[in-house]
Amino acid sequence: MIGPVQRAAQTLRAERGLPPLPATLSAHVFRRTYATLMAEAGAPARYVQKQLGHGSARLTLQVYTRVSDTQARQALGRAFDKLMTGDDA
Repeated sequence: MIGPVQRAAQTLRAERGLPPLPATLSAHVFRRTYATLMAEAGAPARYVQKQLGHGSARLTLQVYTRVSDTQARQALGRAFDKLMTGDDA
């Protein structure tokens, strides 16, 4: 099941000039991606928890919002730098 999805993704990435995906992908990679994207899209933690079959929404949030936290820190850092320098560019 993963093979056809991976091949389709590789084709799309090549068409868009993006680097290829890693050679080895597991179902867990797709699960993590789904959960992270759902969290970033604002899906309620309980909904994502139920989709993944987790026993607690806290676990879901702790595991799958790490990427979002990193991106938020970077965006906040850029906004702070912009505020401090007065640079609107």
